[in-house]
Amino acid sequence: MDIAIALALRVMTLNCAHGARAPLPPLLVGRAAIARNLDAIGVAIDDVHPDVVALQEIDRRAFWSGHLDEVALVAGGSHMPHFAFGAHKDVPGLGLHHGTAVLSRPVLHAPESTAFHTSFLDDKGWVRVTVTPEALGGRAIDVVSVHLDPFTPWARRRQIAMMARAFEHRERPLVVMGDMNASWGKKGDGDTARLARALGLHAWQPAAPAAGALGTYPAGRPWRRIDWILLSPELAFASYAAVPAHVSDHRGVVADVVLAPEATP
Repeated sequence: MDIAIALALRVMTLNCAHGARAPLPPLLVGRAAIARNLDAIGVAIDDVHPDVVALQEIDRRAFWSGHLDEVALVAGGSHMPHFAFGAHKDVPGLGLHHGTAVLSRPVLHAPESTAFHTSFLDDKGWVRVTVTPEALGGRAIDVVSVHLDPFTPWARRRQIAMMARAFEHRERPLVVMGDMNASWGKKGDGDTARLARALGLHAWQPAAPAAGALGTYPAGRPWRRIDWILLSPELAFASYAAVPAHVSDHRGVVADVVLAPEATP
């Protein structure tokens, strides 16, 4: 590992599929199998040894995943001492508590959760936290875990517009990670490119073939790149890779992030 990467902030994103490991209702998988899958997710994260992790499709005591506190279990299994969770679908009477989360080795500050609510069925949103990692010279940055709509482009674009308004006057460098349910597009016309432009972010090799080494879905033989890490101009990629561990129906993504040369004190 060279010096640049040794001094980098390692970040990772993973859609956890509610612990089901496959695109199946967790109720069909069973509590014991979900618990085993969550253990495997924790191990896979720990093997990569990231500093900050963004999780999507993660539950906290939801009825359909056996009332397990998935966030706490994955945080414990990956030895991440701090976490923030946002329940983007929170219906206590029905036992629905699922959304996105951020796990971190550095202390988290000012956690915020936002649900999109573009429709009655919309259960997507984002969690934002601030961290001050030593790897970036103690500079505070914002980290976001987001999940965008998988089915309807109009809803996804409304969600992107909401994020653009929310981050229009950001004060710190920004890392946005998550399941965008969208590609970059051959001509930069995909919704991930639209999100990047709206927030002033950049991606690693966005035009790379989706069926190549950076594909993330489905995990077994990925032909789509829908899980992304995006950075604001103050930050740069030192490395970037899909995580091959098959612990969900998505592959994770990991990147080493450094201050861009012009942002270095």
